[in-house]
Amino acid sequence: MRKFVHLVLKYRHTLNEFSVRNIDTSRFFRPASMPPGPFSFPTEPSDLPPQAISFSPPYLGCGSAVAEMDFMLLGGEHNKLLAVDQEGNSILYDPIGNNTRAMPPLASPKSMSLSLTVGGTDLYAMNQIPSWPPTANPVFHDHDFEGILFDQQQQGYDCCALPPTPCRFKDFSPSHGSILSYVVAGGGSSIWITKHEMGTYSFDTRTRLWSKVGDWSLPILGRGEYVPEHKLWFGLSSSCHHHPSIHDIDTDLLCAVDLEMAQNQKPPVSCASWEHAVPPKEWDWSHVASYLMHLGSAKFCLARFFDSDRPPRQFAVFTGLEVERCVDEEKDQEGGLRMLKHRSEVYLLPSDMVFWVL
Repeated sequence: MRKFVHLVLKYRHTLNEFSVRNIDTSRFFRPASMPPGPFSFPTEPSDLPPQAISFSPPYLGCGSAVAEMDFMLLGGEHNKLLAVDQEGNSILYDPIGNNTRAMPPLASPKSMSLSLTVGGTDLYAMNQIPSWPPTANPVFHDHDFEGILFDQQQQGYDCCALPPTPCRFKDFSPSHGSILSYVVAGGGSSIWITKHEMGTYSFDTRTRLWSKVGDWSLPILGRGEYVPEHKLWFGLSSSCHHHPSIHDIDTDLLCAVDLEMAQNQKPPVSCASWEHAVPPKEWDWSHVASYLMHLGSAKFCLARFFDSDRPPRQFAVFTGLEVERCVDEEKDQEGGLRMLKHRSEVYLLPSDMVFWVL
């Protein structure tokens, strides 16, 4: 099972310092020897682990815009963190070895980046919001899709600009063509993305060509993760979704999807879904964002962020989840799926924080 999830925090309008905290995932799961019990929502906040490392972007000079950074996962065990500044410079942080590694600069910086690890070593990164096509400004074209690919012979990484994600720029708006869902399919041979008002497309990682899969949308919101134990893809459900941003989620349904059924323009459907507990009403909360991380062995960490007005603050709820196959003892065969809720922890945060969970 993946050892850490990474929580990156930054004050929204002050210091240009991005603080990384590595949260041990074992704290969210009961020991295997302990039988499942009723789930209870935590009533007292827990202490966040101390800062493990921090990153600061280059100083832009007086009067310049606020310096920004972005963060992505890299590595088969998803425990390495790639930090990228607003100029495309990048550095790789390994929490297990407690070391950093200089990385080649990206072809262009990413904005609200989405990333997927393929084959254990290769990272594919793309902008959530599409950039204009090269003909609009060929000199300053923003490469919105590229690979950070591992060279086995050189034992190092190379950055490679890839064909941009498909987009139509007629009646262009910020939400049109934005990426709503993205998954690795075909054992790493392709990447599927759903684009707002455009349908679903596939990128062949070998030929590096895009093709249309269908006019339908994946039933997953944000990143979907393939779980080999169940031969299904899991993610947050898009069934109650009404906004093109992947960070505005109206539901915390975890769903399972069989992408192998998406053939001949027939869209995949959710074959199972589960609801999650919400904070007590007296906390006067409003939902901000949710993130689902696959930890391996059909286990997940669900991180949910909420705002509260009494008092003004932000809090995060991290929950350990496990999906297992039921057994029909009468028929002596496997039945449906069920989700086990293990443990949750609540962390209090200042109300003006920007955050990433990876």
